[in-house]
Amino acid sequence: MSNEKTTATCQCCFRTIRTKGDTIIRHGWKEAGGQRRRGGTNDVFHTGPCCGTGFVGFEISCERTKWYVADLRTMRAAQQDSLAAALDPARRPAKLAWQPRHKTVSVMVEDDGSAYDEDFRTYGPTPDVPPYMSLLLGRVRKLRAEIASLDRAIADLDKRIANWKAA
Repeated sequence: MSNEKTTATCQCCFRTIRTKGDTIIRHGWKEAGGQRRRGGTNDVFHTGPCCGTGFVGFEISCERTKWYVADLRTMRAAQQDSLAAALDPARRPAKLAWQPRHKTVSVMVEDDGSAYDEDFRTYGPTPDVPPYMSLLLGRVRKLRAEIASLDRAIADLDKRIANWKAA
């Protein structure tokens, strides 16, 4: 039995990963100490096992990469819809909660419920409670940054797919 360890390029994160047969072994984005690691596309969208686990390497096929790009496009469309909702006064979401026991106001800015995260802020009993608009503008900036990051990743992966040749 050979002790030779074979590797291949993951179709999703583009890191060089050990293989079992022709398939990529389980790997992820969390590293020892809880540090998030950036993949070959230089963006991080998850912290669990990589979605390229269990598939052949990029040297053999780019089908999983095509699936991944389609998934990123779906994510981008959801973020674009959230941005449109945040910019439309009729669809703009917010929740305010007065907590008399603690004399605080909690402000939550969220989208349609499909968001990956929500922005929560709690302010004490001071006259300088930031207006809702400042929280909304922060959410808009965050959504625009996420969309730009997805655009870069999609462009990079589209280029890799266009240039793909079996090894």
